Amino acid sequence: MRYRDTGNYENLGTPAGDDMIFFSIILGIIIGVIFIIFGKRVKRYWMVIWGSGLILAALSYFVMKMLGYY
Repeated sequence: MRYRDTGNYENLGTPAGDDMIFFSIILGIIIGVIFIIFGKRVKRYWMVIWGSGLILAALSYFVMKMLGYY
């Protein structure tokens, strides 16, 4: 059984705006800080590493956006 392809692939809609991307970066940094704080408090160091990686990823995305790569 095959599905009918009825999609309009030339008009996919608007991409994510700059405000949404900036909100995602800020949210990633906040969640990363929360992971680091709770990871140190309960001595689960994988949470500290995960939070640090999330902060680094958000900051690198911000830097790449400011340099014009995205």
